Amino acid sequence: MKYLLFRTLVWAILFCLFIATSIFAQNEIIEEETEESEEKSTAKKPLFTSMEEALQNPQQVYRLDLTWNYMTTLPNDIAQFSNLEELNLSWNKLRKLPAAINKLTKLRKFSISDNPELDIKQLVSYLVQLKSLKELNFGHSKLNALPDQFVELQNLQSLTLSYNGSKIQETEDGEVKEDKRKEDYVLQKVAKIKALQELNLSRNKLRELPEVVSSLINLKKLVLAGNQLSDLPAKISRLVELRELNLEKNAFEVIPPVITSLENLQVLDMSENKLTKLPTRISGLKQLKKLNLNSNNISEIKEGFLVFENLKELKLAKNELKEIPKTIDKLKNLEVLDLTSNVLKELPSSLTNLRKLRILKLANNGEVNYLDYFNKNNDFAMLQELDLNNAKLDTISAEISKLTSLQKLNLGSNKLRYLPKSWSMLKNLRELNLEKNRFKEFPEVILEMTRLEKLNLDLNRISSIPSSISSLPNLKELSIRFNPIPEEEVEQLRKNMPNVKIIR
Repeated sequence: MKYLLFRTLVWAILFCLFIATSIFAQNEIIEEETEESEEKSTAKKPLFTSMEEALQNPQQVYRLDLTWNYMTTLPNDIAQFSNLEELNLSWNKLRKLPAAINKLTKLRKFSISDNPELDIKQLVSYLVQLKSLKELNFGHSKLNALPDQFVELQNLQSLTLSYNGSKIQETEDGEVKEDKRKEDYVLQKVAKIKALQELNLSRNKLRELPEVVSSLINLKKLVLAGNQLSDLPAKISRLVELRELNLEKNAFEVIPPVITSLENLQVLDMSENKLTKLPTRISGLKQLKKLNLNSNNISEIKEGFLVFENLKELKLAKNELKEIPKTIDKLKNLEVLDLTSNVLKELPSSLTNLRKLRILKLANNGEVNYLDYFNKNNDFAMLQELDLNNAKLDTISAEISKLTSLQKLNLGSNKLRYLPKSWSMLKNLRELNLEKNRFKEFPEVILEMTRLEKLNLDLNRISSIPSSISSLPNLKELSIRFNPIPEEEVEQLRKNMPNVKIIR
């Protein structure tokens, strides 16, 4: 009997814990959705760029950008903007801020970077009184430390610090010597803001990431772009909530093993590094949705690498890839594939098995026989954007007309002289780029692309544009630079199509 009561009690406790956890998780989701909704709502509001303009109706000012005004003082009139939610004072010469800044009780986003003479202690003393402040962007090359009061910014969720890090010097014998890192002093304060979800430490000359960052266990986004990092500390694995990691423009030669422990990672950017290989171990990142490996030295993709169940975007532009594995169709959820500027010689037919593929970029891979490929492989049901710029094309496949979902097509920098008549089937096409080809006559089939909004015919040999182009009801922009079209004809086009931007 006692055992039965005990078991019942245990189950009751577990049930209560389950309910409490579910409610807590649901509240978190609701809170995140509310914040996202507020941000989107603010972003839609008008952006004012001068005090004079804003003061005409101060109650209607929600966003104010005063960058690059070389201001040495901020007017007390700033207090009139009681509904202000976003304020950008970066790239000025401010030394002190007026106490009136405390009146901005609805301020959520504040940027004040690159004001090197700014009194940081005074600034922070004002900021701690702004309880609505969620996002802060500041820093400069003279920032050596943060005042103790900085840790009181406990509502802060997003922080960008750009302060150029420590000075790196070379001794006479060529050895590298570094001053005591001021970033250590700065980040010790930052690490005490436990609510922080986004941290941006871009362009700080960091050669090592201070381990104290790993104590920010609620981080969801960490941006370390534009530094000199070649590895990450093992303790970074503590960032179990991390969703996005940006390591762009660093000195990584391999993908750090510790990244594989970040099980909730959804976005990884390691573009513009020195990677040569792709370790199969990172395929263990089951939640990964976006992977950017552009501008590295990767020459091979191993089949074991292509097992990301949730991957939606794969960017491999500007590498040394010679082929793509046939098993790429294992990426069932892939929507974006960028293979621009590699040394590909052929493409696998299995690309058509990527039934969710929306964007395919193949520019600057001139050795591929695209005519043959698209004649045999044209079942890209969902494809909306195709980039074949600089693909050494002198003929284009008529079978592309079967890509009826296509909205954007780039055929610039080729040797094309005509377009197939069957392309009249491309009824959903909105943007067509034919610049730098060899057209002598306007391709008449374009007149049947009734949803076309943007047409680029620059740098061809077209001598006349038919007046019937005005029948394209959705055309907004027509670029015809460097074509031998008489000026009087261009003027007539402008009269016939007053709502179309004609670039001559």
